Amino acid sequence: FPSHDTSMHAQIETYNGEFFNLDPDDFSGINIHNLAHALSGVNRFNSHTNRMYSVGEHSIHVASQLPPELQLVGLLHDGSEAFIQDIPSPFKQFLPDYAAMEDLIQNKVYKAFGLNPEWVRGIYPAVKRIDSIMCQIEATHLLHSGGAGWAEDHGHPGICCLTPEQAEGLFMWAYVRITKKQYFTGPLSPEYIKTIVGDINASLS
Repeated sequence: FPSHDTSMHAQIETYNGEFFNLDPDDFSGINIHNLAHALSGVNRFNSHTNRMYSVGEHSIHVASQLPPELQLVGLLHDGSEAFIQDIPSPFKQFLPDYAAMEDLIQNKVYKAFGLNPEWVRGIYPAVKRIDSIMCQIEATHLLHSGGAGWAEDHGHPGICCLTPEQAEGLFMWAYVRITKKQYFTGPLSPEYIKTIVGDINASLS
């Protein structure tokens, strides 16, 4: 991992013009608008899917299936991918420096939204369980093999494959809903998601 002096000078410009860096105590650039925009433009499975399906849309599905106290963690659990691209899981084990940077950035995201990383670490197995289930569900819909040999749809109502703009709006809607304690009560059906996206579009027109 780079030295402290080197890493503090590494930075990127974010969607809203703020600069994000690796200083663990500097939260510049970490806000819900930047996360919603960036994660909704990043495709799952390293883009090897039959349709566009974003990390932003995935995160909403994860959040919707968690108990109320974990829904914000579910929505933000891939937040580091707004600032560094993900590495496919089978290869990540060979890149310890990447894993350390990912962990640093993810902890910054949690802290920026008032979540204690130590607390998140304790409850994370519950989030990871839903994350893994959604990965299987997504594979049955999106991968050429349908996830043959490892994935099943778990009776989930399905996914939408929203455009980046639609996913961004839905991510913001989910964040507002969770922070207002209007918690989700289970999986979101494609029909329900399409209705919400329509309502969001109507409110913007």
